[in-house]
Amino acid sequence: MSDTLGRVLRRNPAATPSGLNLFQANRALTSLAGHVLTSDLNHLGADYAYRVLATHPGWTGYWAGPFGSPSAAGPVVSEVDWTGQSVDPGRTANACLGAHWVVAVGAGATLPRAVLRCRARAATSPGSTAGIYFGVAPGRNGFPSGGSSHDRVRLTSSSFANVTLKIELEAADLEGWVVSPATGRTTSGPAPMADTVRLVLATFWVGAYNSTNKHATAADVTDLLGVTLSLEP
Repeated sequence: MSDTLGRVLRRNPAATPSGLNLFQANRALTSLAGHVLTSDLNHLGADYAYRVLATHPGWTGYWAGPFGSPSAAGPVVSEVDWTGQSVDPGRTANACLGAHWVVAVGAGATLPRAVLRCRARAATSPGSTAGIYFGVAPGRNGFPSGGSSHDRVRLTSSSFANVTLKIELEAADLEGWVVSPATGRTTSGPAPMADTVRLVLATFWVGAYNSTNKHATAADVTDLLGVTLSLEP
């Protein structure tokens, strides 16, 4: 059975008369009560799998140009300047959005899709374009390659637009990670360890270009703001 109700059903208070309380202590569960409990469990499981993973404020006034000539569909990973802000502050727009645990959902073990949302625009300089790349790499702190799952877009308007990029996650986008977490500290000897935990992780990246590749005037630079990464059905 699936999440048929779309939410966790509110329960009657414990003191409610038994005729109105499906879950009164020592009362046999009816088929309706079993249906509600199963739906609740599936809803909570989906809530656990589908969640916001990361947010980023974005970049104002960036001007880094692309490598090569990106197509009308947007840039691939090799066409984005991944130089860090510490090297050239303000010029580039890129970030690692972190390594995250991905959970398959339901009896079919369906993987969620990764969704990146932001607001972005091209520079106001005539003929300018901006491109955004959203990619995934398996495991912890990996970096996308040319064959990595990704989505992309090219913007030609200098007006802000809502941008949504999606990746339908596959097994090849994920990598297992086995860890035994410490459960405390000690002044002598090894720290106590919990049972081994097996996780399936993916690392997500976003990067952008501005075709002007200069910042001589305010018309040359552009913005990519309000980045949100989530896992969704």
